[in-house]
Amino acid sequence: MQAEKQGKKPGIISLNIYIRVLLWNEKVKEATAIMLELINGPLHTDDNMVIISEALQYFLIFRQKQFLYKAFTSNEQWIDRYKPVYYALMHELQEEYPNEYLKMTEELQEPVKAILGFVKKEQNRLGI
Repeated sequence: MQAEKQGKKPGIISLNIYIRVLLWNEKVKEATAIMLELINGPLHTDDNMVIISEALQYFLIFRQKQFLYKAFTSNEQWIDRYKPVYYALMHELQEEYPNEYLKMTEELQEPVKAILGFVKKEQNRLGI
């Protein structure tokens, strides 16, 4: 990224936007690398959880479900921190993992429904 060339580290919002651009341009490998760096790095703080959650949702929008599944199952803390995104993913993967979606608690139903609605709306908007 240009900011890194100038000796500056990109911020969380810049990385979120960059991930979206990479996914849109079908540069999935680069997007996944940045997402993993983001979620494993110093920007992964409580203050940034909403932005990181949004970035994770874009992987759902661009149908990168296996990446998300591998990321979540490689670190149980991510499942705990991003439960609505995780269960939205499990909704999409019900055929492969039918029992996992059933573990969702009642209080997560509305947030998961909202994420699934957002994903569908964005897929329609972007023609995906």
